[in-house]
Amino acid sequence: MVLYGFGVKLIFKPRESQTVKQKASVGQEGGASYSPEIDGLRALAIVVVIINHFNKNLMPSGYLGVDIFFVISGFVITSSLASRPSKGLGDFLLGFYVRRIKRLVPALVLCVLITSVVICLFDPQPVASLKTGIASLFGLSNLYLLKEATDYFGTWAEINVFNHTWSLGVEEQFYLFFPFLVWSSGCSRLTAKGPRNLFWLVGVSAVASLIAFIYLNGVNQPAAYFLMPARLWELGIGCLLFLVLRNGRLQGFASNTRSFAVMGFLVASMFIPFQYTVQATIIVVLLTAVLIASLRSDTIVYSLLASSGVVYIGRISYSLYLWHWSILAIGRWTIGNEWWAVPVQVALMVLLAAASYHYVETPLRRAEWSKARWKSVAYGLSASCCSAVLLGILLSAHGRALYTGTEFKEKADTSISGIRKDTHKQGTLLLIGDSHAGHFSKLAADVAGQLGMDHKVITSGATIFPTVDFSTPVGGLTRDKNHRNNEEMGKVVSNELGKLGPEGNNLILLSSFYSFYFGDLEGSRRYQRNTYYLGTGEVISRKEALDRWLADLEVFAKKNRQTRIIVFLSTPQMPNIYPQELCSKQWFRSTLSDKCHVSVSRRKIISEYSEFNRLIAAKASKMENVLIFDPMASLCPAEDEFCGSQEGEYRLYSDEDHLTKYGADKVKDQFLEFLKSNITHP
Repeated sequence: MVLYGFGVKLIFKPRESQTVKQKASVGQEGGASYSPEIDGLRALAIVVVIINHFNKNLMPSGYLGVDIFFVISGFVITSSLASRPSKGLGDFLLGFYVRRIKRLVPALVLCVLITSVVICLFDPQPVASLKTGIASLFGLSNLYLLKEATDYFGTWAEINVFNHTWSLGVEEQFYLFFPFLVWSSGCSRLTAKGPRNLFWLVGVSAVASLIAFIYLNGVNQPAAYFLMPARLWELGIGCLLFLVLRNGRLQGFASNTRSFAVMGFLVASMFIPFQYTVQATIIVVLLTAVLIASLRSDTIVYSLLASSGVVYIGRISYSLYLWHWSILAIGRWTIGNEWWAVPVQVALMVLLAAASYHYVETPLRRAEWSKARWKSVAYGLSASCCSAVLLGILLSAHGRALYTGTEFKEKADTSISGIRKDTHKQGTLLLIGDSHAGHFSKLAADVAGQLGMDHKVITSGATIFPTVDFSTPVGGLTRDKNHRNNEEMGKVVSNELGKLGPEGNNLILLSSFYSFYFGDLEGSRRYQRNTYYLGTGEVISRKEALDRWLADLEVFAKKNRQTRIIVFLSTPQMPNIYPQELCSKQWFRSTLSDKCHVSVSRRKIISEYSEFNRLIAAKASKMENVLIFDPMASLCPAEDEFCGSQEGEYRLYSDEDHLTKYGADKVKDQFLEFLKSNITHP
């Protein structure tokens, strides 16, 4: 490598050291040499991932073992493609894709099919898992999870049995374009400038990808985590490492680098606190590359990584990666991942991975599926398609029939008292908002019945009224979709307002998860970064969006000045709580997880909600027909130090922020008292 001013000129020479030849041949199926230490590094990666997935507190950044895999993959795939003889582009591509399909598809199909059937036995609604499984068969699960705005580190991800397949999606999408990059550079055709061209193509792409990764982590963390373009730099580092090692330019660096120290720093990086995920990812990727470059046969680290037991774990690491999460996720649905279950679960992971490796993965990788390569590709795609059809059947009523538990039932609603029920309808109660208005729909019906009123519920997920033009990574809601939702809700609301009788006899209830839109809460949505827009498309701040919403609320109140408008403040959030279905006792689940009952400091909730509540209360005080109702008193009484997700044996919350019927019923009693104290109704 020669530096000229601000530029860099790479001079690739055909010579290779013996060490580099060994390392570079790892990914070449059927190659003469073999690098056991690379398999040893795979073993390290899968072990730290499993430890993290068992318990995040044991190794907070252990999930970065996946990033070690990415660097290894970039290194191995480049070695597999570089200087591989072929008759032309078609032959080159077919050869590569046949090898990849034979390597990845059999074990994946086996794991997906078995896991899908098993989860249907214990999960009454396995839709998310099965849809993720279908997407994984075609290398698209990362995109599906991004569309669902899954927080990889949240509780919802923990119970999706195929959540871990996102990394396969990243790699498979990388495989779609990388062979074209290698071919177009001339590297695979042995042109003189081929390696240099590939170095610059990958180098520029990697820099752009790293910038995207850092940027997206600040504005849309799910995209930074799941999207291949934001992960390309990690695979690119492996590619660049191979090219430089192949040229022999790092021999001096490698001989002077103490691999023991590098290994120590790499392991220590797995204990970096979670909030430093960007820095930790960059550190782990760079240390992995340095470790690969510095491994020599005369070092302790090499001997450790090349030992037979470690190498074996590395060789079964792909199957082990597939099965370990299935075991853990199913464990959460059944016995729970308690300390006493760890030996059994580990043994089951290794047993299934070994069986998959020896009886499925290895035999089918070595077998000749067809003399015509395109037929081998077709066989792989057909296997994925047939498996997807079977999962589609499981998504239907046929799959529901496999469930072995009893149907979960909530406690029946309590009776209503406190306000006289009239026999003649007087006015209309109109409930408007997002899904939080939805969980109060029964409340609206009961209260309207008690008041002798008609009622109407108008709800649309992630749609506030008065409307706000925004986009959010939660649920993949784009500005255009939100704008359409706004328009539709506006039309429905206008139509219903036009049907109302004398204004003095009507009530309008507004309920939405305002703290989600205008606050910054923790929990599985802690990475959400909503983007707000003016009608012109200009982006505005969250504070400006809140000010505009409050102004629109005032306009709405003035237009309906004879109608009492009640704004429901947000319900407190219960971060990282398991869904109800996972928290009902069954024959296969006699002990419930601690995450079935979550408690949060009342002081913490008040501090998170206080600013928004203060602003809306100040605005409401200037509007004579607007009242503020806070469900906090029902869900978290003032005398309690902690707010809980459960009362006795009954759940108040169905998920992190939506109430159960029982929880909404508690709020209903408080709301009736609120109406008695604040509103005189005919």
